[in-house]
Amino acid sequence: MKKILFFIVLTVCIFTAGISNAAITLPGMPLQFDLTAIGGSGTTELFQRLNGQTIATSTYNTAVKPDVGDIFEDVGTFVVSSLFEQIDEYPWVNPVGDLGLGTSSGWSLIADWTDLQGSVSAYVETIVSATVTQKTTYLDYASGTMTLAAKYGTGSVVPVATFSILDGGWGTLTDNGLGGGPVGAIHIELAFNSALPGFWENSDGEDISAYLVEKGKMEVNLHSNTLEVLPGYLKNGTCIGDDVSGCTTIESINGTDADVIVPEPASMLLFGSGLFGLIGAGIKKRKIS
Repeated sequence: MKKILFFIVLTVCIFTAGISNAAITLPGMPLQFDLTAIGGSGTTELFQRLNGQTIATSTYNTAVKPDVGDIFEDVGTFVVSSLFEQIDEYPWVNPVGDLGLGTSSGWSLIADWTDLQGSVSAYVETIVSATVTQKTTYLDYASGTMTLAAKYGTGSVVPVATFSILDGGWGTLTDNGLGGGPVGAIHIELAFNSALPGFWENSDGEDISAYLVEKGKMEVNLHSNTLEVLPGYLKNGTCIGDDVSGCTTIESINGTDADVIVPEPASMLLFGSGLFGLIGAGIKKRKIS
């Protein structure tokens, strides 16, 4: 009996240590895509981040001084080029390289949003020198949805997840006043509204689509490296400026990363604590007898 109890205790300790280590080194459980759900074959390697580029168009124009409360709308397409997994406690400093998207030939993964909306929360001008003024606009994202879709070979496009903004989001646009144009950054958190069954799996190959809708989220970061102001300008729903044929927009090309945050199921922790309870009860019973 003592040997059995010792083995159980040792097993639970190892199990608990594994969970503790995962909590330190990973932003949630690693995932894999099962390509059979979209007409392909096999699975990707484990990942936690989608990496790629977004081309976005916004009705906000940095050429015009904004007012707090000005409304803007964004549309964009995020083309995923690689999958990454974190390997230590310093997130993404040393990511394991391309984990499946590039090596699983014949499939693609693209996200689209068509209704991302927000408003200007603040505008700050900072005098850097007698000839240079830095202008920064702060943006709040209030609502919006995104659809992630996959395609294998010549097959049809299959939606694999839908999302909506969770607790808003923020963005900045900064013009350093040196003539290089504005540079932007956006951070939004999205909740899973749906996930394609059979496509989203944990490291054991188990379908976690329902769990993603219940507990998962995606944190998306866009880093603008090219901004181009196009003719026309929309301010609070009204076209202004010299372009009588339409409204103005601003187009940007953004380096993009999206972290899929999936907490370890609480049932695993409860399993460990339950075993400890059974062990304690068994020891107490032996002492009484």
